[in-house]
Amino acid sequence: KQENAGVKSVKDVRIAIRKAAIAGKRARVTTDFSYAVEIEDKDGHMGPKGATHEMSMSGIVKNDLVKTTAGWKFKTMEQGTGKMLVDGKTVPQMSTGTRKSAHKTR
Repeated sequence: KQENAGVKSVKDVRIAIRKAAIAGKRARVTTDFSYAVEIEDKDGHMGPKGATHEMSMSGIVKNDLVKTTAGWKFKTMEQGTGKMLVDGKTVPQMSTGTRKSAHKTR
């Protein structure tokens, strides 16, 4: 919730499945994503406090899912190399690398 507190509007969101491999009760899905939002910089991290900026991000996400009695559940999400722009300029520290997170399944 707090991560999106400065979002004023969502300009565009796209998710496209690149690859899906299902084996029994396990699945590995690779997607391309992109989004663009208008944000308010309340704390002045990118310039004057309260200024509005356009932020966009694109990249690849790999998800591992497991099928439970309640349906398909996310087990892990790995965000691969991506690119972040603020006002059309690359944000280097946010534009590379791989992050992996685990989700609880029931």
